[in-house]
Amino acid sequence: MFGALRHERDLFDGFQHQGSGAVGLGYKKFNSDATKMSVQLGAGYRDLRPEELVKNAAGAVIERIPGEAAGNAMMSAGLDYAQNLTAFTALTDTLHMEYASGNDLITDNLGLAVKISTKLALALGYAIKDNTEPPAGLKKFDSLTTVSLKYSF
Repeated sequence: MFGALRHERDLFDGFQHQGSGAVGLGYKKFNSDATKMSVQLGAGYRDLRPEELVKNAAGAVIERIPGEAAGNAMMSAGLDYAQNLTAFTALTDTLHMEYASGNDLITDNLGLAVKISTKLALALGYAIKDNTEPPAGLKKFDSLTTVSLKYSF
């Protein structure tokens, strides 16, 4: 069984906020030292509030006009995968989907971590987000590339 809460405030996606809560069942398909994969399926509630972004001629946001908040029931599905490629390198992928009337949300986070020492790792990440029905004039697809250092306690 699982429980999940999500809250997001992205200043560029056209939503003042997006949040959800879900409960459901999960299943570990693989659970070895080298490979881990689990799937989840659940139901819950999602709340989002779109906003209109007013931009100047240069494309900078100069005003935000909040829209009506909307909440509805949703289905939640997910897949978590981790693979140790070597003793020092790990690949991870987390896929999360929320299906609800009006706007579906799909996110995928792909990561590669390389250990520098027993406590420190260099991590590369690529994330995509797809809102099927974003507010008018905004992209439905967004991506983010990250490079970071991870420290483990």
